[in-house]
Amino acid sequence: SDLYQHPGRSALAGRLARFTLQRADLVTADSQDLRRLAIHFGADPSTSHEIQWGVDRRSFFPAGKPAAWKDRLGIQDEPVLLSPRGVNRIYNLDVIVRAFARVRAVYPRAVLILRAVNVDLDYQHEIEQLVETAGLSANVRWAPEIEPYPEVAGLYRLADVVVSLASSDGTPV
Repeated sequence: SDLYQHPGRSALAGRLARFTLQRADLVTADSQDLRRLAIHFGADPSTSHEIQWGVDRRSFFPAGKPAAWKDRLGIQDEPVLLSPRGVNRIYNLDVIVRAFARVRAVYPRAVLILRAVNVDLDYQHEIEQLVETAGLSANVRWAPEIEPYPEVAGLYRLADVVVSLASSDGTPV
């Protein structure tokens, strides 16, 4: 998001992005699009490189639904949807909750897991009210911040569907 959003927030932010990138000895980006944008803002193409992220297969691997997470979140054998992103407007959790209401109309036992990370408290309150108003309280679970981070892999194994609707994402892995 540093290049997708911040330079456009003000003239100063745009000048700072250009100033920084024009003087960088090396620029790495995790997508072709982000590399192109860095070059647009002044990065030297010969020292700008795309480096893709990988997956730690010791943590993230297909397996059955982990009992610890099922117990922790009160889930039995229901279909599970996971929104792995934080509670911030850029991640459009309100859209996900509204869509989940439609999913639940077809799969009444379905469960939506939201992660209580990087929380914008005002937005979280709005989401909680939306969940309550839509009659979804019994079907929505909040997963807490998770440490150590590899434990997040258990949430992914628990999910039948993972959904992310970021308005902007500098690292869409």
